[in-house]
Amino acid sequence: MEAEASAGEIVKEEDNEKTEAEHEAEAEDDSATVAKEEADAARKALASQLESERAAFSRQAAELAASLASLAEEQRARRTAEARLAEAEASLSRLHGCIAGEQTSYTPQEKQEMTSDVRQLKSYFESLSGCVAAPRGSVGDRQQQPKAVRERARRLLEQRRSRLARS
Repeated sequence: MEAEASAGEIVKEEDNEKTEAEHEAEAEDDSATVAKEEADAARKALASQLESERAAFSRQAAELAASLASLAEEQRARRTAEARLAEAEASLSRLHGCIAGEQTSYTPQEKQEMTSDVRQLKSYFESLSGCVAAPRGSVGDRQQQPKAVRERARRLLEQRRSRLARS
């Protein structure tokens, strides 16, 4: 009987060893599954982070493109303003040359050039001050002009009248 009892115990031990081995295998499988799930979750988190960074880079690229377009527009406006300033300076120089001669009478061509120069200067200064001249005699005209521009215009008008009075 002892042989049978020992054989039964050996079988039970073998069953216990198989059960322990199965439990260890299951535990390894469970830990492998958990590790795989953790790796999948980490990959998903990384993918989400990369997607948010891509969206941020896309927004920044769009902002930079808009800034670049705005800068190009400002450069064009500056070149245009510089060209208008050069034209105004040339007109002023020509006008100064005509007036500095202190002639009492001008040829029709000189009068036409002076009138053209004055119109060009007036247009330049109006655009510079940001106000467009209203029709003559309108109330809004004087209210829109800055004080310095009105003062300069008054002085020029007085100078012109004094020159005409001398001739």
